[in-house]
Amino acid sequence: MAKCKVERCHHPVSELSLDGCCIFHTEAGKIKGYEKGKPVFIKPDERDEKSKGIVQEFVSQFSRLLEQRKNDKGILVCDEFIFPALIKQEWDEIWRPVKSGYIINLDFSVSFIGANFGGVAYFIGAKFGGEASFSEANFGGVAYFIRANFGGVANFSEANFGGKAYFIGAKFGGEADFIGANFGGEADFRWANFGGEAYFSWANFGGEANFSNTIVNLRGIFRNAKFHKEADFTNAIVKLLDFTRCEIFSFMRMRETNRMSDEQKEEIENRIKELASPEDKFSESEKSILEWALKLVEENVPPIILLRDLRFWENGHLILEDFDVSLTSFWQTNFHIIRPRIDLIRVDWKDKVIIDDIFKRPKESENFTEENKLIYGPIESLNKRKQAEEIERCYRQIRLAYEARGEYPDAGDFYLLEMDARKIKLNDVFLLCLHYLYAWVSNYGESISRAFGWLIGVFLVSTILFAFAGFSHQKETFRLLPQFDISNILGTLKILLASSVAIINAITLGRMEIYAPENIWGSVIFYSARIFGLIILTLLLLAIRRRFRR
Repeated sequence: MAKCKVERCHHPVSELSLDGCCIFHTEAGKIKGYEKGKPVFIKPDERDEKSKGIVQEFVSQFSRLLEQRKNDKGILVCDEFIFPALIKQEWDEIWRPVKSGYIINLDFSVSFIGANFGGVAYFIGAKFGGEASFSEANFGGVAYFIRANFGGVANFSEANFGGKAYFIGAKFGGEADFIGANFGGEADFRWANFGGEAYFSWANFGGEANFSNTIVNLRGIFRNAKFHKEADFTNAIVKLLDFTRCEIFSFMRMRETNRMSDEQKEEIENRIKELASPEDKFSESEKSILEWALKLVEENVPPIILLRDLRFWENGHLILEDFDVSLTSFWQTNFHIIRPRIDLIRVDWKDKVIIDDIFKRPKESENFTEENKLIYGPIESLNKRKQAEEIERCYRQIRLAYEARGEYPDAGDFYLLEMDARKIKLNDVFLLCLHYLYAWVSNYGESISRAFGWLIGVFLVSTILFAFAGFSHQKETFRLLPQFDISNILGTLKILLASSVAIINAITLGRMEIYAPENIWGSVIFYSARIFGLIILTLLLLAIRRRFRR
């Protein structure tokens, strides 16, 4: 019997096909034409007698393939198969040889590389014992992988989901590869558990992306991904999420990351008890993932989230809410294009130091040895000045985000860190001295009381010293003697009052001739009071101006 003309296909040519292909690769009775290069499948209610015959033979032959693989445990190769638009009853008939109750037991490796699913793809409750490859597969309708269990590598790289993709409660025991995948509709990964690495780099999310309550045991990599609609990571339990160079077209929300409600904890604890004696590798994998997630929450470990070099489109916006963002990176991201693009709502900061600040890096960061290269590589590749410039910019972005929400105490804290980072890049000694003076006198303009205290201090010290040095005013000489005469209190007060007026005159740039010093020490004190008093007064006015600008 003639073999299918498709390369590497060993199935015989179907008598119902007219294109020299087997029942799995033929387009006859499945596709009615093409629009813009994409196949248009025959819907179940559009089938003629020939199409019905093709579908019946397809279901029968595929079911027979499953029966063979069930017995010999070999790999099920379905590369470039063309699945007609099937209804649920037909999918049930396909899975009949490997179905037990609600579970589809695929205890062998499967390969659907380049497969074309014309309608609904029904894999609810499927258990993949080996590697499952759907690379470059095309899902024309809804793809159901609800509660699917992948024991090995799950490869969906460059897969195209034309409709909604449901991976609710799916469990990935090994690596999950969605690199370059295209989600035309909603991508729903709620309650999914990723035991290995989860790769979504260059993925395109055309619809809503829902990763709420998802557990990512190792790393979730979303580099260069595009989120066209809302992306939700509420209550996700993660070790590391990398969103470097992502494009955000709508809202992305991260809320209560690495946190659980009491009900969630109780539910997970009960599930762990159910899995106390794992029956198979699937149960054992799920148990270890849940135990890890529970431990992470109980130890209050903050997630590592890399929000680096993000691109915000017109309606792009990021919300971080109700979790510890101490290990969140803002490296090279501009959150203030035209308007603020980030909201920081009730977030926690440990010491209010970002993970990017290698000059004030928390000691805990040393524990993340596996991620060191990923986290700190881009930072440590720069020279010290460039590092300081970028860290300063990151703190400025956070400060502006708080100022936009009117949360000025938090904004002030990050303004201080911004100024500390600016100090590191200063090479000029004079500018560095002014910077330190600005910090000492007014806490970088954040403390009016400190600046006022310094001004009063300079005024009082200068007044007393100038009175001891002596000065003349309107042909009258004023000088405090080294020993005070208690009986002449009024005279002492008169001298101090005159001296205070002289110092005020000095600070306000008055003429020295009005209060002429008697000696060189008086001149030194007068001009010192003028210089330092004027500087401190200026810094005080700047602090007042900064306060009122808010």
